Amino acid sequence: MKQSELREFAALKRSRAFVVTNATKLGALATSDGSKQLDDAIARIDTLTNDQATANLDMIGLASREEFLSKEIKNGHMNAISDFARAKLRGAPDFAALVRPVSSLRTTAQVVTAARAMATAAAPHADALTAGGLPADAIQQLSDAATALSTTAEDRQNAKVRRVAATKGIGEQLKLGKEGVTMLNGVIRRQFLHDKEFLAGWDAAKRVQSKPGSVSGTVGTVVPTSPVATPAATPAATPATTPATTPVAAPATGHTAS
Repeated sequence: MKQSELREFAALKRSRAFVVTNATKLGALATSDGSKQLDDAIARIDTLTNDQATANLDMIGLASREEFLSKEIKNGHMNAISDFARAKLRGAPDFAALVRPVSSLRTTAQVVTAARAMATAAAPHADALTAGGLPADAIQQLSDAATALSTTAEDRQNAKVRRVAATKGIGEQLKLGKEGVTMLNGVIRRQFLHDKEFLAGWDAAKRVQSKPGSVSGTVGTVVPTSPVATPAATPAATPATTPATTPVAAPATGHTAS
């Protein structure tokens, strides 16, 4: 689930919790069509989220297995038969299929097709392959490995289909859940018109939280902030110069010390 969907889902669950907590006060609204639609959407989203996560894990595991099987077919089965064919089966029918270089095989489909073609071409030479030291069931092993690779690729594609379906379903259920909240909102606002505290709680519950770093406002909006004017700096006052003090001469006395 995407981050935006997680925030929407959290708002649906908070709305449902508000209804459940205030069921007595809400009365019939707690079991109204809007409330039921909200409950159903939340339950369905829980299931779809699990399906989506399971499909993701399956895809990761199957992709790893697909890569392993592809390498095993090319480097283990096909190279062994190809090397033997170059040495002992030159000029044999379908020689090109027996010696096709694995480096040219890029996709799973190419590997499966080449492996099956090699198994078919090698079948008439089974005794020669065994005499050359390969297992008696070398051709069958190659065929089985190609089937296992093909099945794994199909399973991975099926897991991808499940993930796409779950992802689409989550989006649809989020819409239904928000419809349920909208249905409840209209009646709650009418019934509790003068109960500002109750409506404030309801608004907080159903609000979709903004992304980290944004300013929260009403649902679906971001409140812009106005730039704050910086006051001009006031130049510091220059201290007044203190005039120099002129020393005052002491008055002369009328007699001389003896």
